[in-house]
Amino acid sequence: TLFRSQPLIEEVSEAGLKERIQLRRVKDSVDMFDQLLQAGTALDLETTNSLLDLLCFYGDKEPARNVQPEEAEPVELEEVESQKKQTGSFRRAGDPVGVWREKNNAERIFGLMPETNGHSFCTMIRGEIGRA
Repeated sequence: TLFRSQPLIEEVSEAGLKERIQLRRVKDSVDMFDQLLQAGTALDLETTNSLLDLLCFYGDKEPARNVQPEEAEPVELEEVESQKKQTGSFRRAGDPVGVWREKNNAERIFGLMPETNGHSFCTMIRGEIGRA
């Protein structure tokens, strides 16, 4: 698989949101989530939880993109899910940790979720405790 940092899916869709989460594009993910929400699109709980994972890890900031494309490893959703199950997050060596701020996007999105589960709550707790 070739490394890419730009999304291929341009339309506002759940697939486009998943792609942006996979590419760790924090701002683009939040923007697309907001557009989907405004359009009245119901999102899968797993997708929204993945967005929370991204936000709680990076704290509303974009990850460093100082890795050259030929040196970078592509991030596959299966890899993210596997790593989250093993470690409770999808942190990779060298990834910067974001700073938790009051009234951040993770808190806002969590409050907008029509349905939450244990994963949702654990992610929020890890985000808050990990940044305390």
